Amino acid sequence: PFWEPVYRLALSDCRREVLQLLRQVEALDQEGQVAKVVDFLACAPSLQETQAASWAEFHGAIRRRQRVAQRLLEDTPRGHPTRQLLRIYAGCRQADFEDGDDIASELGRTWIEAVVYAHAWVLPDLRR
Repeated sequence: PFWEPVYRLALSDCRREVLQLLRQVEALDQEGQVAKVVDFLACAPSLQETQAASWAEFHGAIRRRQRVAQRLLEDTPRGHPTRQLLRIYAGCRQADFEDGDDIASELGRTWIEAVVYAHAWVLPDLRR
């Protein structure tokens, strides 16, 4: 029950809210995976926070965020709930999104979540 709203917030680019929720349960995760995601999110800007950035700064920030999320995802145990969260931040290929093979499809996204997810994580360059 805890993770579903967290995933939904992440799909909607609500980084600050996701971070607040994860900090509340961080001490309960004995594996330390939640702490790694908290550290990642504390340094990763949301799409909203990059609105004033130049195209190069924006593109660089998105790519860095995706690379870090992908590395964390590789190091996260298969059954851990932070894997789903990291898959959101890692983004996906446009072809996977169009085929419905992305994390948002698996979570049963609504149409607005599909728009936000595509804009924030799959096609961030369309923003400009």
